[in-house]
Amino acid sequence: MKKRIVYLLVLLTAVLSMAKEHRLTAGAAKVDISPPIGIWLCGWLARDRPSEDIADNLYAKAVVIDDGRTKIAVVTTDLLKTYPDVNKIMKEEIYHRTGLDADHVLITASHTHFSPCIGLDSDKPYVNDYTRTVIAKIAGLVERADRNRRPAWIGCADGKAAGLTFNRRVIGSDGAIQMHWRMPGDTTGMTFGPIDPEVGVIRFDNHKGERIASLVNYSTHPVCGMNEMYSISADYPAYTMQLIERIEGGVSLFSLGASGNQVPVEREGNSRVEIGRALGAEALKILQRMPVYNGFPIGVKAREIVCPTQREIAPTDSIRVKVQIFAIGDIILVALPGEVFVELGLKLKEKIQHPLYICQLSNGGNVGYILNERDYAEGGYEAISALLAPGMGEYLIDEAAKMIGQLSWCTEAIKVVRTDSITSPFEDYSQKGYDIRKEEWGDRKGL
Repeated sequence: MKKRIVYLLVLLTAVLSMAKEHRLTAGAAKVDISPPIGIWLCGWLARDRPSEDIADNLYAKAVVIDDGRTKIAVVTTDLLKTYPDVNKIMKEEIYHRTGLDADHVLITASHTHFSPCIGLDSDKPYVNDYTRTVIAKIAGLVERADRNRRPAWIGCADGKAAGLTFNRRVIGSDGAIQMHWRMPGDTTGMTFGPIDPEVGVIRFDNHKGERIASLVNYSTHPVCGMNEMYSISADYPAYTMQLIERIEGGVSLFSLGASGNQVPVEREGNSRVEIGRALGAEALKILQRMPVYNGFPIGVKAREIVCPTQREIAPTDSIRVKVQIFAIGDIILVALPGEVFVELGLKLKEKIQHPLYICQLSNGGNVGYILNERDYAEGGYEAISALLAPGMGEYLIDEAAKMIGQLSWCTEAIKVVRTDSITSPFEDYSQKGYDIRKEEWGDRKGL
């Protein structure tokens, strides 16, 4: 009897120790990173003069999460992309302030095309000084979010925001690829590629149920406001985050999903406000009555991969890229370089049964478009400008799935589905758990 009591006491102590060990804390913060008017903007080479106005302010935002053993930081920025040299210095500064090493910090960009240029050796006015300011501000931002950590409860859910985006790579009646930057008025004879209308939301609450932070993940280019080409703007994500912060409180972050070939249905007029608020409304709906939990373990995987290039385009035979995985219990964040085509994102979601959020353009991954292998032969704008060699998109997705599988509690979530066994992304995914009909995606059979 005494032995049994001792055994139960030891077991109870171990259970309580594990619960305490994975007791989550989280903290969030944001900082204004708006540049001075007169700085040059990135996103369109056609611009022939510097910025002339600010439509809305730019922000960097961070959430730091700790389970008692492992600490991570997620940083989102209202910038076109992350840059390798700047990203390296930024992570070094974050380490000096917080002790977080580079693999435990995920830095991603919203890809707004109304972002200032970034660089440390630019010949354009303001750029170098502005970049140094951004580095310092983001390092301080993560430090502040870390100091703000409190006991936290975390949950996630997803919904759909249909009617906001379309696939700009369209098959014409002659079977050839057409690039459509805006939704065509007459779509007769056209076959549209897939979209991913999923809106993924992660919620971080304090012990009172108040919002510490929320993260929204969605897949379409921030390229609205074409009538304000010389105005600084975070584009539609700004209005999504503003709406959520105004109603829910806390810090609202936005990360861009796999959207290399995804563009909004409207670009002119008030489109950035309309699309941003429509997305925000869906995110608000998802946030309501979302269950939240504590006691999750946090896992981190990061790997550098040497990718061969299209030698006729790239200056070198290969490029090193980083794939980074954060797991917060069942919630998976996948940080990928470059602009990832939506089909690849859908394939990764098909492989993984956990809630999965792809953050493209992360960690200094400046490699351009990441295409499906068949897209190189089909041609189009992205195919003739992509740095990576054909097949690397599928390879990176396979590697990300393997890395997720190396986290012990995620192993059972990996479906035994090889990327190359899916012969076409236009097969009926509704049979595999997607509520997207085949006729919405189009049919490329025979191409």
